[in-house]
Amino acid sequence: MVRFLSILLCILLILGLCSCQDQKKIQKKPIWEDTKITDLMPTNSGSAMVIKEATFEVSIIEVPADDKNTIRDIQRLLYDKPLNINNPQVFAKNNFSVGFNRIDIKDRINQILRNTNSTNLENISILIPTDQQSQIYAKRILKKQNIYYSSEDGTTEAITAGPGDIVLELEVKAIEAQRGICKLYAKPAFLSPLDNRIAELSENTLDGNLNFPSVGFNVNMGPGDLIILTPVAYINNQDSLGSLFFCYNKPAAVQRIFIITCSRVNF
Repeated sequence: MVRFLSILLCILLILGLCSCQDQKKIQKKPIWEDTKITDLMPTNSGSAMVIKEATFEVSIIEVPADDKNTIRDIQRLLYDKPLNINNPQVFAKNNFSVGFNRIDIKDRINQILRNTNSTNLENISILIPTDQQSQIYAKRILKKQNIYYSSEDGTTEAITAGPGDIVLELEVKAIEAQRGICKLYAKPAFLSPLDNRIAELSENTLDGNLNFPSVGFNVNMGPGDLIILTPVAYINNQDSLGSLFFCYNKPAAVQRIFIITCSRVNF
């Protein structure tokens, strides 16, 4: 009987020691094997935010005012399609002309310009994030003056503005289900550094600035596409929208050409 109890006590001691060893093994589990906070976070390696943007190269060319052939020869290389002009009649009446082609014609344009007294005034690169605006500066107005323009119904209207800048306002938007192509929106505008509101133009005022949507246009563009903005004719006065945008009479009378080339679309 004593021997039986001794054997039973030994068995119980062995079982107790095994149980303690198992608990020690559980307690010594490495911390890196436990569940971590990052394990509870959703994983999506492809969800990094990509900034959608388009890049344009802009060349501003000055042509002598009495040169009637250079701009006409360049315009002959351009197409109306796929441009969408908000109001073609008002666009032309405000002395604006625009055409579309591919970068392949740049050599022919350069050849035309080399045969004249034209000057490459400026080359700039503009990066525009989608749904944001950027500007190409055309002329600075140093003091308050009247600006005459043809309105949506074709009548001539005047605004009083200045000092500030006449610009071409640009905006890009993505095109649904299309990659590598953006829609470019453009319209002339007046930007006031004073951000003052002009009461008589409240319907034309945006954050203290003035824009001319009836003289706007849009076009689908991808890398290698270009548009060229030119005046219909040289206008000597300096009080109309078209003359302020394109024409200069000091120190020499010149008219400007804007060549806008799409170099990159990150959509």
